[in-house]
Amino acid sequence: MREANARFANAMTRDDVDAALTADADFHSVPVFASANDAIQNVLEQYTPVLRRVERLRFSSLSGRNSVAQHDRIIELCEAGDVEGAVLATRTNWRTLLDLLEGLPSDDETPKSRVTSNDAAD
Repeated sequence: MREANARFANAMTRDDVDAALTADADFHSVPVFASANDAIQNVLEQYTPVLRRVERLRFSSLSGRNSVAQHDRIIELCEAGDVEGAVLATRTNWRTLLDLLEGLPSDDETPKSRVTSNDAAD
Protein backbone atom coordinates (compact mmCIF):
# COMPACT_ATOMS: atom_id res chain seq x y z
CA MET A 1 0.00 0.00 0.00
CA ARG A 2 2.84 2.37 0.80
CA GLU A 3 4.49 1.74 -2.56
CA ALA A 4 1.23 2.31 -4.42
CA ASN A 5 0.57 5.51 -2.46
CA ALA A 6 4.09 6.76 -3.22
CA ARG A 7 3.42 6.17 -6.93
CA PHE A 8 0.06 7.89 -6.53
CA ALA A 9 1.67 10.95 -4.88
CA ASN A 10 4.30 11.10 -7.60
CA ALA A 11 1.67 10.88 -10.34
CA MET A 12 -0.40 13.62 -8.74
CA THR A 13 2.67 15.87 -8.52
CA ARG A 14 3.27 15.32 -12.24
CA ASP A 15 -0.43 15.78 -13.09
CA ASP A 16 -0.36 12.28 -14.62
CA VAL A 17 -3.98 11.24 -14.17
CA ASP A 18 -3.54 7.84 -15.85
CA ALA A 19 -0.66 6.90 -13.54
CA ALA A 20 -2.64 8.20 -10.55
CA LEU A 21 -5.61 6.01 -11.48
CA THR A 22 -3.39 2.95 -11.77
CA ALA A 23 -1.63 3.62 -8.46
CA ASP A 24 -4.94 4.32 -6.69
CA ALA A 25 -6.40 1.07 -8.01
CA ASP A 26 -3.30 -0.78 -6.81
CA PHE A 27 -3.60 0.88 -3.38
CA HIS A 28 -7.24 -0.07 -2.89
CA SER A 29 -6.79 -3.57 -4.32
CA VAL A 30 -4.53 -4.59 -1.42
CA PRO A 31 -7.20 -4.70 1.30
CA VAL A 32 -9.82 -5.97 -1.15
CA PHE A 33 -7.54 -8.88 -2.05
CA ALA A 34 -6.61 -9.43 1.61
CA SER A 35 -10.28 -9.65 2.55
CA ALA A 36 -10.63 -12.72 0.31
CA ASN A 37 -14.26 -11.63 -0.08
CA ASP A 38 -15.47 -12.43 -3.60
CA ALA A 39 -18.64 -10.36 -3.10
CA ILE A 40 -16.62 -7.19 -2.50
CA GLN A 41 -14.44 -7.91 -5.51
CA ASN A 42 -17.48 -8.55 -7.72
CA VAL A 43 -19.29 -5.39 -6.64
CA LEU A 44 -16.20 -3.25 -7.20
CA GLU A 45 -15.68 -4.78 -10.64
CA GLN A 46 -19.28 -3.96 -11.51
CA TYR A 47 -18.88 -0.30 -10.54
CA THR A 48 -15.28 0.22 -11.68
CA PRO A 49 -16.20 1.98 -14.96
CA VAL A 50 -18.21 4.71 -13.23
CA LEU A 51 -15.66 4.94 -10.41
CA ARG A 52 -12.89 5.53 -12.94
CA ARG A 53 -14.88 8.33 -14.59
CA VAL A 54 -15.33 10.07 -11.25
CA GLU A 55 -11.77 9.42 -10.09
CA ARG A 56 -10.47 10.86 -13.35
CA LEU A 57 -12.35 14.08 -12.56
CA ARG A 58 -11.07 14.14 -8.98
CA PHE A 59 -7.47 13.36 -9.85
CA SER A 60 -7.52 16.06 -12.53
CA SER A 61 -8.10 18.64 -9.80
CA LEU A 62 -6.10 19.86 -6.84
CA SER A 63 -8.60 18.27 -4.45
CA GLY A 64 -7.39 14.86 -5.58
CA ARG A 65 -4.09 15.47 -3.83
CA ASN A 66 -5.86 15.12 -0.49
CA SER A 67 -6.09 11.40 -1.20
CA VAL A 68 -2.36 11.00 -0.49
CA ALA A 69 -2.82 11.97 3.17
CA GLN A 70 -6.03 9.96 3.39
CA HIS A 71 -4.18 6.91 2.05
CA ASP A 72 -1.40 7.45 4.61
CA ARG A 73 -4.01 7.48 7.38
CA ILE A 74 -5.58 4.25 6.08
CA ILE A 75 -2.14 2.60 6.07
CA GLU A 76 -1.42 3.74 9.64
CA LEU A 77 -4.74 2.38 10.88
CA CYS A 78 -4.24 -0.94 9.09
CA GLU A 79 -0.77 -1.29 10.58
CA ALA A 80 -2.17 -0.57 14.03
CA GLY A 81 -4.82 -3.25 13.56
CA ASP A 82 -7.59 -0.67 13.95
CA VAL A 83 -10.18 -2.25 11.67
CA GLU A 84 -12.99 0.17 12.54
CA GLY A 85 -10.72 3.17 12.09
CA ALA A 86 -9.42 1.86 8.76
CA VAL A 87 -12.98 1.27 7.56
CA LEU A 88 -14.01 4.79 8.57
CA ALA A 89 -10.94 6.33 6.92
CA THR A 90 -11.56 4.33 3.75
CA ARG A 91 -15.21 5.36 3.73
CA THR A 92 -14.16 8.99 4.13
CA ASN A 93 -11.75 8.62 1.21
CA TRP A 94 -14.38 7.06 -1.06
CA ARG A 95 -17.04 9.59 -0.07
CA THR A 96 -14.93 12.37 -1.56
CA LEU A 97 -16.21 11.06 -4.90
CA LEU A 98 -19.88 11.59 -4.03
CA ASP A 99 -20.09 15.27 -5.02
CA LEU A 100 -18.50 14.48 -8.36
CA LEU A 101 -20.67 11.41 -8.87
CA GLU A 102 -23.83 13.37 -8.19
CA GLY A 103 -22.76 15.91 -10.81
CA LEU A 104 -22.37 13.37 -13.62
CA PRO A 105 -25.18 12.99 -16.14
CA SER A 106 -27.04 9.70 -15.99
CA ASP A 107 -26.86 7.29 -18.92
CA ASP A 108 -30.17 8.57 -20.27
CA GLU A 109 -29.13 12.24 -20.09
CA THR A 110 -27.15 14.03 -22.78
CA PRO A 111 -24.80 16.65 -21.36
CA LYS A 112 -25.68 20.07 -22.75
CA SER A 113 -22.16 20.54 -24.01
CA ARG A 114 -22.56 17.48 -26.23
CA VAL A 115 -25.92 18.38 -27.78
CA THR A 116 -25.54 18.96 -31.51
CA SER A 117 -27.84 20.50 -34.08
CA ASN A 118 -28.81 16.95 -35.11
CA ASP A 119 -29.85 16.21 -31.54
CA ALA A 120 -32.03 19.32 -31.47
CA ALA A 121 -33.80 18.18 -34.67
CA ASP A 122 -34.77 14.83 -33.08
